[in-house]
Amino acid sequence: MNVISWSASVPSSNEYVRLTKHIKGIPSFRVQGDTENGCTFEAFVSFEPSANSYEVQHLSINRGSERSPINGSSLRDIRIAEMIQHVLWGTANAQGGGWLITSDGQFAGDERNNIQQGRDAGMKFRPDERILELVANIYELGVITGKKPTKLVANDFGIPDRTASHWVKLARERGHLEI
Repeated sequence: MNVISWSASVPSSNEYVRLTKHIKGIPSFRVQGDTENGCTFEAFVSFEPSANSYEVQHLSINRGSERSPINGSSLRDIRIAEMIQHVLWGTANAQGGGWLITSDGQFAGDERNNIQQGRDAGMKFRPDERILELVANIYELGVITGKKPTKLVANDFGIPDRTASHWVKLARERGHLEI
């Protein structure tokens, strides 16, 4: 499956929906792509509060120029969960914009970039309240995007997995993280 493009009208800050305690995101987006057998598809994805996740609300499939049959094989080529994860992870890494905003009002990609720049400059992080708030942001970002959240914390801060696990535990104990 190749995701060709995704798009959304980026809402004003008051139109974002709360996804978790620390992360707000766009209410919906559209994805277009093609399958290996030549079919094209378009999906309309929106945040479903009852499931606490993004879900496909509408999916259309076109046989494409090769007139490939629409059958079980072509339907299996459209891996919905991977598609949503791909789009969300792409926007989570976007700098200067994006569809996911953290609790301090920054775009998720900008916040992650700031942490990584500090790490690259030799900054040593200690689990104070500000850092634990960032840990909660990154952890919840991992949950939303389908990445391993503790591993994401470890990678972003440049710390061992065990230390990241401890920081996540501290963030929970001090009320920064509820999931």
